[in-house]
Amino acid sequence: PGCSSGTVSATCSASNGCVEAMEAIMTVAGGRIRSVTITRRGRGYKSPPELSAASCPGAVLEAVMLEAGWSVMVGVQPRHVCSAAVGETDCEPTIQNVQYTGQPLPQVFLNGFPFIGYGWDPQALRLVPPPEGWDAELVDGGSGFQQSHAHAVAFAGREMAITVEGVTNWCQRTDGSVSLSLRENPACIVQDAQVTLGWGPLPVGAVLETQQQDAIVELLITYDNPFEAHRPGHEWAVGRSNRDLVNQPKAEQARHLGFEQLPVNLNSGSGGASVYLWFKRLDPSDATSEQRAITHLDVSASHEDEERLRGLGFERVEGNLNEQAGGPPVYVWLKRSSGNVRYTDQRPTDGGVEVGITELVVLEEGRTPPRDVTDINGFFNATQRSRPWMQASRDLNAGLSNPLFLWFRRGVANPFAQTLRWRPCRCDVGRHYLCVAPRSSAIVPETGEQAAGKQLCVAVDVVPDFLPTFIEPALAQRVELYIGREHRSDITVDVTDPTKEVQLEVEGSLPRGADLGMMTVPAAGCETRSGECHWRTRELVWTPAHDQGGLEVEVCFLASDNVTGCEEEGTPLESKRCVTLAVARCVYAIQQQQHLQEVAALFQTDWLNLFAMNPTVKAPDRILYQGQLVNVGHLYTVVAGDTTSRIAQRFGTTIERLSSLNADLSPAHIAIGATLCIIPDACSLGPHP
Repeated sequence: PGCSSGTVSATCSASNGCVEAMEAIMTVAGGRIRSVTITRRGRGYKSPPELSAASCPGAVLEAVMLEAGWSVMVGVQPRHVCSAAVGETDCEPTIQNVQYTGQPLPQVFLNGFPFIGYGWDPQALRLVPPPEGWDAELVDGGSGFQQSHAHAVAFAGREMAITVEGVTNWCQRTDGSVSLSLRENPACIVQDAQVTLGWGPLPVGAVLETQQQDAIVELLITYDNPFEAHRPGHEWAVGRSNRDLVNQPKAEQARHLGFEQLPVNLNSGSGGASVYLWFKRLDPSDATSEQRAITHLDVSASHEDEERLRGLGFERVEGNLNEQAGGPPVYVWLKRSSGNVRYTDQRPTDGGVEVGITELVVLEEGRTPPRDVTDINGFFNATQRSRPWMQASRDLNAGLSNPLFLWFRRGVANPFAQTLRWRPCRCDVGRHYLCVAPRSSAIVPETGEQAAGKQLCVAVDVVPDFLPTFIEPALAQRVELYIGREHRSDITVDVTDPTKEVQLEVEGSLPRGADLGMMTVPAAGCETRSGECHWRTRELVWTPAHDQGGLEVEVCFLASDNVTGCEEEGTPLESKRCVTLAVARCVYAIQQQQHLQEVAALFQTDWLNLFAMNPTVKAPDRILYQGQLVNVGHLYTVVAGDTTSRIAQRFGTTIERLSSLNADLSPAHIAIGATLCIIPDACSLGPHP
């Protein structure tokens, strides 16, 4: 009402980021919009523009510019209103004597995933956090493409999951939004409305899953072979296959796991084992396991049936319903949510996205389940339409007597939640838009159509799967160490996706005595703008021993994360960074409470030698301070004609002693110009050659 054909324009303002206004020609007939033709697309809209009031009061034109084109939805329907004898005019369940008229618009809420609200900086290759003051809980469900949750980041090779919830609720604010505290309040839920979700273009490979209260999520088949199943005058079955089935061996386990049994023997009157079907409903208290609603059921009685159902995305429930009764194998098949989704131009065409099944019944041929009369909504004088029963396509006793059929029907879902799961790969890097709109089974009297709410769109930036990047050590870094002094340094990498498991290991082995600590997140110094550190660190700890002087070794570290299968062929699967560790010769770091006599014993010399080599030590018997560096020998430069045996003889020592002071010494070959640490023994000096 109040709408007329003609040109309509969309609001263009700085608040919605508009650069050029959008215009369209709308045709109205019989109080209904028949067509919308866009004459000017407009540019820059970041949020859905509203139609000019003069064109169509109360109408909202949601137009979002997508990479592949436009997604346009026009909704013209009166909001429901409420009035009260006293108090506020908003619809609240605490107000007394409230009368509701019209139809409430269904709302859609985004429950999110780890990086909802984030952006991506392609220059810095870093996540951009949500704006300051942004709160993931402050969403109104009706503002469509809004800044607070219109952006998200996903990583190539990693599954992302976005859960959205649709609800039809009387307790809307005057702007049409629903508060978080009231959106699932039983006093506010429209009991006679079934909510569903309609998705816009979806990326190839996306799968939709349904979460629904009271929905059946698991099926199980058990067998029994009771005495009463045998013909009169015959003994109890003693064959091994029969004996294994006595007293329903799986029944107690099924009850313990929360399954309920349909009280019907599916093999009744056909001989053979007694067969029972068990079902399990969604458990709201179980947050540790996926509980996807079963949305489709069918029965196979041939190989052709099995191939057809498998091709439609069904899963077979193990357990032949004709067990020991002869006849062809008969199996129950189930499908959860969308199963496999077929696409045409990126739009899902599979009709598998359905409300979950909540009721099962098995009936003889010719019988049908009774049609029930549903409860009347306490807030609205209307009756819910009866939910239809559906029958599986095959007889549960196919090929035998006494035909039985499985019937099922879907429940009423309000609220109704679906999870979209998608694992993007490297070919999906870039921006994608995911849009969803709620629909209610309630009919708007003015239009005769289902009540539809505003669509919610999320822009998802798919980011490449970058390898961890080394922060420390620096490229080509050389670290000098001293005998006896503990060295600690961080081996740190930066990861793009902080949720990924990172491996940081040493290539080969560390020097004797060195150790690499546990993986940690740095407590300080982490350069990040999101408040969440994306660095991972392991600490290298090494105190060189007295016989490791002169050791110089290159230690390399490898950083990797989970291989996703999205890596381009030939690309490295790990990052590498090397550091050179060099232990100084002839220098020792004093330990706690040490004096020269103890150091002399460690290096097999006398304190007079050490006292003579360390003029800064004023008293040989004084305890030195911890960490003080002292000389323990002399540095000698190799000249032409030197060999290890000649050098040892000249300085009154042995080749073994030279090796213990010079960890890099090769007795068979020493280079001219090389430096050695030598502790001469004056009492054993040999003649100079």
